[in-house]
Amino acid sequence: AQITKEQVKNLLGYSNNIQNISLFSSIVSGDVLKALVLVKEFYYEGKDLVYIFQQMMELVHVITKNKLKADIDSFEYSSEELTELGSLADSNNVASLTIIWQMLLKG
Repeated sequence: AQITKEQVKNLLGYSNNIQNISLFSSIVSGDVLKALVLVKEFYYEGKDLVYIFQQMMELVHVITKNKLKADIDSFEYSSEELTELGSLADSNNVASLTIIWQMLLKG
């Protein structure tokens, strides 16, 4: 049997990109209830909550790069994920992304 990247991520308690994008999207759109439900699901699934903060910072970075029309390492994200990241880049300005970055950085 071959070990996949997803199996290793699950074993380490890492959430996948789709889950992280969904959480970030619900936070920036102001859907607090959905964000809380997702965090609760992460907790009950045994996901590493510290890793989720790191992933949120990575998403802010990628969305900002997308907003500034910089190259994105597309091998990290599927076409569906890249589409959602592009949508998030269109719906957020650089100033709000900077504030979100600072909030995540401070924890």
